[in-house]
Amino acid sequence: MAAMGSVDESDVGILCYISNLPGFRGILKQRYADFIVNEVDLDGNVIHLTSLEAPPELFQVVDEREIKLSDELSRNYESEIESFRVLAGDSNAELLKDLIDKITSRSEDSISPIVLSPSSDKAHRPAVHNYFKEKLKFLVTDTVDGPDASTKCIRVRVNAGGQSKDNSSRKRKERGDKSFDSRGTTSWPDNVTVFKQSARRLAALNEKLFGIKLGDFCYVKEGLLLGQLLGNRFTVVLRDVIADSEDSIGAAANALGKFGFINYFGLQVTWCW
Repeated sequence: MAAMGSVDESDVGILCYISNLPGFRGILKQRYADFIVNEVDLDGNVIHLTSLEAPPELFQVVDEREIKLSDELSRNYESEIESFRVLAGDSNAELLKDLIDKITSRSEDSISPIVLSPSSDKAHRPAVHNYFKEKLKFLVTDTVDGPDASTKCIRVRVNAGGQSKDNSSRKRKERGDKSFDSRGTTSWPDNVTVFKQSARRLAALNEKLFGIKLGDFCYVKEGLLLGQLLGNRFTVVLRDVIADSEDSIGAAANALGKFGFINYFGLQVTWCW
């Protein structure tokens, strides 16, 4: 391995400029606003943030979900509890019955989750999770540590769409409980691309965020994927420009617009093997 102490561009195959213009010097990215990148969508539109408000339609989606939840809680669940008794045993069925009774009676503003009996059977736990997804969609589940290293417990709680998240989160923090994993819920609108977050909640973050804003929420048919854009548009400011004349700056700018440029960041090789 030998150091390359006096390497220049010609040593690595860079032999000429893209044009024969004299060029000029300047300072790039002196301020954060000197280098702005906007995405260009597949239709060629340059994307700009224009609105920070959540559209009324998304408020309606959340409200309709809450109305549906209210309808679900008005019916009787004796048959579901008995089928759960066959799946998970008497003690767990009684825990579930007490939880549903509290929910349907609406006797409490905040209802604590239940934790089912510990289990070391990895095959049985998915069956329990799926039971709630199929039979009791107003409840969601996650898995927590059991009393010893070889066991896990399934925790059951009310779907967050049906009660105040702020109150339940604060009370969990006061009790020292682990946060919930909300991925188990299937009660979620199909037209929000951010994973299980409403536009109303995202828009509320703008009051707390520093140096970043969220907006232009809209309905789409499919989630976003990497590469779903035509390209990027750069707005670049050069400061303290030194040139022979304004004409040379204008000529360089015209050549840039006509011929483009090589995406070159300078020599970055300092060693060779």
